[in-house]
Amino acid sequence: MKTIMEEYEQNGSVPEERENIIMISTLPWLAYESFSVNNESGYHFLFPMVTWGKYEYVDEVAKMPLTLQISHAVADGYHCHLFFESVSKIIDMLDK
Repeated sequence: MKTIMEEYEQNGSVPEERENIIMISTLPWLAYESFSVNNESGYHFLFPMVTWGKYEYVDEVAKMPLTLQISHAVADGYHCHLFFESVSKIIDMLDK
């Protein structure tokens, strides 16, 4: 059985039959205000994409841009709320 990395090396893409895939990107050098990716790849792009950027201190508070892109065909605002609520809880735990 081939690993995902072996499949990627041969085909240049992750096998479509994989479940629970999420795209995560970091831009640690960029403190952005908005980030969007348009995927015109000819198939349904249904998995979520998370991007985060450079953290910086503003008035002694650490701030970091965080973007979640989802297809409305598979999730809605409630699911975004759950994601950001989970991230907030993790940050709160690290802050203690």
